[in-house]
Amino acid sequence: LVVVPCTAGSRAEDLLAGIAPAARSERARRSLTIVLEDVECLAPAVQREVRGWIDMSAPPIVAHSAWVRWIGVLTDLPGETVPALDPGLREALAAIPIHLPALRESPDRIEPLIEDVSSAFVEATGGRPRSFDPDAVEVLRQYPWPGNLRELEAVVTRTLAASASE
Repeated sequence: LVVVPCTAGSRAEDLLAGIAPAARSERARRSLTIVLEDVECLAPAVQREVRGWIDMSAPPIVAHSAWVRWIGVLTDLPGETVPALDPGLREALAAIPIHLPALRESPDRIEPLIEDVSSAFVEATGGRPRSFDPDAVEVLRQYPWPGNLRELEAVVTRTLAASASE
């Protein structure tokens, strides 16, 4: 699995450079899943090139993989204009469209996500497991999370990194 961030300035070569390390792995010979994050931000010409990779032939960097899956992630932030996604690319990616509600729409997901991020932090740093006070969790549940999961992960990670206490 390789996650490739997409921006308005991303070129096809940039996407391939993001894919290359994972594509060179031994596991990639069997299968490779490429997640294009914020794919709608790509310039129209780059979107058409990606569509060609999906519909016609994979780029040489992944051509050796037995199975290549492409996932496009679109970000819909409130109050922001979402750039247009090429209709052909939308169709090429839309085998199973999934809408995930924003965190502000499902605050019941906050606590399990805090626990997951905390566990990942402890595993990565070798620290001791810690928990968040119920009042702190409630404050996090009430926050609107305009940056969605990335923002929550950053807040939890910074909090754990800043202090060794509960």
